[in-house]
Amino acid sequence: MTDRAILDNVLNDEFHPVDFDDPVTVRAYLAEFLVALFEQGESFSGKRPFGNSGWENEILVPLVRQGAIKGRIHEYKEEGYGESYEVFDYDNSEAGRVIEELIYHMAGVS
Repeated sequence: MTDRAILDNVLNDEFHPVDFDDPVTVRAYLAEFLVALFEQGESFSGKRPFGNSGWENEILVPLVRQGAIKGRIHEYKEEGYGESYEVFDYDNSEAGRVIEELIYHMAGVS
């Protein structure tokens, strides 16, 4: 189980998802995801909940940055898109487990 202080740090970490106009905290990102799921119901797209695919990987950057999972962050700049990040050398099942812990912790049921 991940330390509560690390979970809090991850939830409060700010990052800039591709489909968002402004940076958001992980907490706000997860809340937006849940609201989209609720509002869209059966038409919810797990592949593209905010417009683009690859959304699952965006949350990896705060996880690595805050030490919740091990991995390597690569930063690069794309013309017209600004800074982008990619995470390498991480354990996908560990990341999934920590994301589940984040959700439960955020909801106060951990």
